[in-house]
Amino acid sequence: WSSYLWGIVAIIQITFDPSFMTFLVGGWSSVGDVVVASGRGVLSLAPEPTTFGLHLIILGALYYLLSGNGRVSALIILCSLFLALSSSSLLVLLMAGSIGIAGHINLKFLGKILFFGLAAILVVYPLVFPFLGLEKMAMFRITDLLMVAFNNPELILADASVNTRLGGLFVAIMECIDRMFIPFGLSHLDWLLERDVLLGKYPFLLGLSVSGFPSGYFIQLYQGGVLFIPVLFYMIYKSLYVSLFPSQYRWLILGAIIVPLFQFSFASPTFWLFWGVFLERTSKGSNLGEY
Repeated sequence: WSSYLWGIVAIIQITFDPSFMTFLVGGWSSVGDVVVASGRGVLSLAPEPTTFGLHLIILGALYYLLSGNGRVSALIILCSLFLALSSSSLLVLLMAGSIGIAGHINLKFLGKILFFGLAAILVVYPLVFPFLGLEKMAMFRITDLLMVAFNNPELILADASVNTRLGGLFVAIMECIDRMFIPFGLSHLDWLLERDVLLGKYPFLLGLSVSGFPSGYFIQLYQGGVLFIPVLFYMIYKSLYVSLFPSQYRWLILGAIIVPLFQFSFASPTFWLFWGVFLERTSKGSNLGEY
């Protein structure tokens, strides 16, 4: 029901009113129209399309763990591309799919998903967006980034959003190593001061969030240092239990595990709900098969 609610609100925003229900996201409520017109998808019940897309990936994984219905779960997750139009979601799914393929994923099943996904892009969007009077299809945001990355990878960091996310991720890794995993601490004031230092230290970086690095895992590693390493190792170890699930559906779960690698906070209760259900489902340690 949660997935349906997020999806219905997004469909209404993308077809009739970009500001529908956006009052629920507080200070971000005024950007609904601008976000849709810029080709970045819709907000649904999130403050930005990226958060919406990553949240759908976790909801889809949760649905699969609770129901065993991989097809409906895949539909929920792929809405992160068709409704949120999130390039970060695309990157997460590509990584999850690549790991899944390495683990002998069912290529026939993956081919079906790609076929129907491409059909939706070619058929649905040309019908919907001219009707809305937009100057270009919203999908162009993702395709533009893909073309830039393909033609000249060096220019991809010129995009402010990509620079902040991927550049910030790189800086987080480098800083954790430079500090030898000594905990930075949780002080927000200390981070604001450090943020200015980091922007000067890494000239290629166009910006950094006032909340921290754009990575759930690495902001925890930066703040907690060696204290967080055992937790991280435990999460990595438990992630290997994804092999208990049917190979063609492992990418559904892997996507939710990968999400906090990017700008998705550990403070989200949905992420820990996913982990609780995942640990319960794999607690017996036997092959789960089709259930």
